[in-house]
Amino acid sequence: MSALQKAGANRESLEKMLRHYKHCGNDEKYKAACFLVSGMPYHQQNCHIRSYDKRLDSLCQSSMAAYYTLTKDATVAEMENSPLRQTLLDSAQAAGSRATAISFSSPQVEAAIRPDIETLSGEFIAAHIEHVFMLRKTVERIRKLSFSDFCEYVLPYRAMGNYPVVLPSGKFRDDYNRFMRADSSTDITESIARYNQAMWWIRRWNGQFPFDVPLGYPDLCFNGFQDCVDVANYGAQIFRACGIPAAVEFNVAYKVLDTRHFTVAVMDDEGRWMSFSPESELPSHDHSRLAPALNIMRLHFGPQRNNPAALTQGEPLPEVLSDPCIEDVSHLYLDVGSLTIDIEKRIPRSRRLAYLASFQPGCGLVAVTWGKVSHFGRKVKFQQVVKDHIYFPVYCDDMGRLVPFAAPFVVRSSDNEDGIKVERLLHPSGKYIATTLHRKYPRKPHLERKAQTVPGTVVLGSDTKDFSHPDTLGVITQVPKAEWTDLSLSISRPYRYYRVQATQVNPHLFLAELQFLTERSRGYANVVEPVSLHGNIAPALHEKWVRLLDEPLEKCGWKAEYDGNVQTAPDAYPNVTFRLESPQWVDRLRYMVKHADNGISPGDTYALYHWTDEGWKEVWRKQAVSNSLPAGKLEIGALYWLANTSRGREELPFVITADGRQEFPHASRLNLLDKNHN
Repeated sequence: MSALQKAGANRESLEKMLRHYKHCGNDEKYKAACFLVSGMPYHQQNCHIRSYDKRLDSLCQSSMAAYYTLTKDATVAEMENSPLRQTLLDSAQAAGSRATAISFSSPQVEAAIRPDIETLSGEFIAAHIEHVFMLRKTVERIRKLSFSDFCEYVLPYRAMGNYPVVLPSGKFRDDYNRFMRADSSTDITESIARYNQAMWWIRRWNGQFPFDVPLGYPDLCFNGFQDCVDVANYGAQIFRACGIPAAVEFNVAYKVLDTRHFTVAVMDDEGRWMSFSPESELPSHDHSRLAPALNIMRLHFGPQRNNPAALTQGEPLPEVLSDPCIEDVSHLYLDVGSLTIDIEKRIPRSRRLAYLASFQPGCGLVAVTWGKVSHFGRKVKFQQVVKDHIYFPVYCDDMGRLVPFAAPFVVRSSDNEDGIKVERLLHPSGKYIATTLHRKYPRKPHLERKAQTVPGTVVLGSDTKDFSHPDTLGVITQVPKAEWTDLSLSISRPYRYYRVQATQVNPHLFLAELQFLTERSRGYANVVEPVSLHGNIAPALHEKWVRLLDEPLEKCGWKAEYDGNVQTAPDAYPNVTFRLESPQWVDRLRYMVKHADNGISPGDTYALYHWTDEGWKEVWRKQAVSNSLPAGKLEIGALYWLANTSRGREELPFVITADGRQEFPHASRLNLLDKNHN
């Protein structure tokens, strides 16, 4: 076995284990041992935990025991209701306080690459094999699996390649199956609901994880250490250890969101797959929540046949698709189809594969699916193309860069034989127009809807704090844009109290920032400089207006309407009241509607890129001094990308229209995302 040649000093231990199973009289166990050893070279750990404070383990065990004692006879529904829920809350709060008071000694963790084949002993593998074959003997759903599915979705000792820590699966079962009851329950969803509840409560029993390095088992039992990778990894391992076939999956990218997400897929008793996020979701055959995702990859223990690593011989691969153990399972969850496109530019004859890429901030492109190149026919055939998205056809050069070989296009669903229709994305005109840029990302539909509820918002003045007889001083009549706007007030005398009141139809104030302005010439002492109406970096000291305060900013700056954060608003309330110690004139309200802060921000630096036959090319780089950027002359019908190099990641390409406006082709995908979330 070639894997053993990479085992070094660990070879003897693994060979001894293999000899044992070869002569144990159980052919499946021997095949399982060979399967594991052959896959070990593809995985590694990246740390070595030399020691840690074992009181962490004691806390984990005591919290599990306490939780189990309180819930062992309860149903899932009973755990969500009083009086049991209140008992759990009280117990968790008391235990969490005690845990927080403990001063743990620092762990000794060495950052080191530790290949599984060199470090996991034959004894470890044998113990794991005995555990999973116990499941194969005693758990009906595991017993019913084909041996192939058993090897893929129950047998592996790790759920993710290169996860930094490997733990024994038998301990997972000992600790968690008492909560899940997966071997006795016929309902996988119920078992996972119990798992979700247990993880939520146990972490609250123990409080915040006290360190910033992984320690293995204690990571599971504390708050604050887990992201979607950890949650998926441990979820899949625990489900397998307790008798539920499972695999970790991730989407390579989203259609518009700048991230990817790791989930778990579990196999139901009919062999169908259900994808979900452990701890926060339950498995379901409703896959609509995955509609915003692009291609979904399943992580296997061993190498797969139909992926870029298997289909090539040493050619450069995009990093995200280079894992030899991935399988594209998009067809299980998404609307996909096959697509053949022409090679418009030369692809080196050494390349067997080309890719469809999606836009991604920071790097500009990310490859999401692969296709086989026919150099003779000058075509590329792709098998799993997610529909209703914008793609950039590329190949990977010797430096790992994604190089275009055809123009970007839009893929839509169609009634034709392939179920796919391709539309040209760009129509470069060769004509240029002076352009001012206002955004790097389209406005989000749900925030636009909130902005549309603002008309009818009124500003009231009163001399009594209960506003029993208020005067109406102004009304917002237009849907506000995502920029500072002034509302002039019809005021004939000063008031002590001012109120910004949302409409009765939608009593939620979606104004993110409010500034009450008065004339500078009045000489009030309780004033500061207002924000510039155009968001300029330097305050417009020549303005006739100053900002009036009812209390110092250090006292009121925490409030959503004054915190300087346009993504927060006092939208839980119908109004905001401005309370002065004595009557003073307020001549206008300067406000900004709640939005996603993905326009142009004064002080930030931006880079403008133009899509060319060679990919993204930088046009200029400059600092914004207001809420807009003069861009110079840009080509009508061409594709551009405005990147904020100072902060933020919400960016999408745009086309310049004949009248010089920005038009975002991805906006329709954003609407689809919004529809699926509502």
